[in-house]
Parts: sequence; structure tokens; C-alpha cells
Amino acid sequence: MLKKRICALLALMLLFSFAPLSAAFADAAPVIGTEEAVYAEGDIATLQWTGVGGALSYDLFISRAPYGEKNLVVEDSLPDCEYNLGGLPAGRYRANVRGVTAGGKTPFSNVVYFSVKSEGGAEPALAGSEATFLWPVKDDPEYSGSSFTITALDLYFDGGNHGKLKNAIDINHDGMTERFATREIVSTAAGTVIDVHDCGHSGISCPTRSCEGTYIKILHELSDPVTGETASYISFYCHLDPKTIVVSAGEEVSQGQTIARMGSTGNSSGIHLHFAIRDEDNQDLPTLEFFMNDYYLPLLQFKYFRRSSSGNFVTANGKASRYSGWIVENYRYSSSGLWVYGGG
Repeated sequence: MLKKRICALLALMLLFSFAPLSAAFADAAPVIGTEEAVYAEGDIATLQWTGVGGALSYDLFISRAPYGEKNLVVEDSLPDCEYNLGGLPAGRYRANVRGVTAGGKTPFSNVVYFSVKSEGGAEPALAGSEATFLWPVKDDPEYSGSSFTITALDLYFDGGNHGKLKNAIDINHDGMTERFATREIVSTAAGTVIDVHDCGHSGISCPTRSCEGTYIKILHELSDPVTGETASYISFYCHLDPKTIVVSAGEEVSQGQTIARMGSTGNSSGIHLHFAIRDEDNQDLPTLEFFMNDYYLPLLQFKYFRRSSSGNFVTANGKASRYSGWIVENYRYSSSGLWVYGGG
């Protein structure tokens, strides 16, 4: 396999249409992209990413569909910001990277996809949408808890419906409830802030639970990595602490950029993030399904939900979620009352 490593950050800035992350944020995640969405067998595939301040090296991971650790074709530590490789067989590939600093490892970058088609052959077919989004709660490597704990899916843990469309998810506060020290919320993808709504209450929570709460909406125009077609999504972040919002309407944000911190404003019984990915008509899509892949499988946990006598994933009153089968297949019920990744 031909490998050629070059660091070309200036070229990367010109190549990417989105603004790179500032190197001033030493713990920020890199942003990775591919030079082409589709390569022919024998071509040199080029991956490039933004530099991270203080990075000593970068860990790169490339897997072939079906993606995941078992199908890694590259796992390498690199000193530079570009990776070129040839000799890949036809198929679909997924790649991401993280920085290694003196203080530890940064969060993973976004995930990008590219395809290699056989000579004279058709492009590999997609099994469905592969638009990728970053988890909206910052994963801080210095914190011992989980940033990936879900407390509501289509159902609340007590069995009530989670909103009209039952498509959003609630993400736990990880025990961090002190104002200005709650979990950081990051933009799930590069985009434009289209709405910053202040509910009018200045506290971390509202004295009444009857208002909408403080929220942010971001518009994302994402290109399918193979077809090149553009799709519009809106990400929605609700119950925010209004004093921690650091973006404004009309602002361009990068994937992984901090936008606010968790609060409990609006119809909320405690600090958490109500998060949804929506279509261009502002209707919630089944948000968890964007994260049901090999990359997020080991990270996700489900809190407060129970296990029935038959082993099913259920709410406190015995209702099954539409995700119950997938969760039971991939997760186990721990002694601490969490559904955690079962491995495999």
C-alpha cells in the first residue's frame, strides 16, 4: 500500500468550504475531509484535517464497510495533517482522526465517508443516509463520567411520550449541575445559527415550567459523500442556560464548536439537553438513528430505563421503546442501573 504523508494546512483551508477550527483551542477536535468523494481503484485517496494547537501527533482510523474496529484498514499515528494512500479495493470507507497532545487526546473528529469503485464499475451503493453528525455534548477526556448517557428516547423513562413526534433525545447532565460548569454543548455539524431564543428567565432553570425554554437552532447544508446531493438539516438544542450562550443568529459555526452549556429552562424537570435533528421543515427526525453505528455503539448508555423479567429494554411502567430490540441486541443492563455497551 502506497503511503505518502504531507502536512498542507494552508491548502486545506483553501480546499474546505467551512472555516477551520482555531488552533487556539488545544482541546478542540480536528475537522477531517476527503479530497474526493469517489476514487477509482489504483487512485491515491487523500485525507486532510485541520491542525489542533499543541498536537504532537494524530491518530487516524479508516475502516471499510461494514465499519468498525473489526474492519479497520488503517490505524496509524501521524505527525502531519494529511494522509495519502493507494491500493484500496473497491468498497465504502469511513475515516476519523484525533489529536494527541502533551495533556492527552482530543475528542474524535467528525466522521467522513469515501468510496472506491472498481475499474469500469459502478459506485458502491449506499444502504441509507450516511450524513454524519457529532454528538452534541462535548466529550471531555478529563472527566470520568459519560457524556453519552441518554435519559429519554421516543419515551421518557417513566413511560410518557417524549413530545409530539417522539423523535428527539434527552442527554444526561453527568452529575454536573453547578452553573457555568455544566456540560458544554457543541454544534453537531458545521452550519449557520438561525435562531437563538431566550425564554426571558435569567436563571439556570425557570421558576415556571410553562415556557419554551432557551434554545438554539443551527441550519446545516450537508453533501452526501457519494451522490454529492445536498440535504438540509436543522439541529435543535433546548433547555440551555441563557447566560452561557456564546453564539448569535447569523453566525457561522464549525462542527464541534461550543455554543452553550446545559440548563433546565422551559418545561424541564432537571438539567439536561433536549436534542433533535430536524428536516428543513423543522420537523424532528428520529435523532438516535443518526448515532446508531459502530462509532457510537461503545459510547452510548441509557439511564433510568429498566430490564423486564424477559430481558427487554422497558420504561418504569413496562412500555417498550421502538429502539428496545436494537438496545437489547447491543447493550447489557448493569448493576448500576445503566444499559451499557455489551461489546462484540
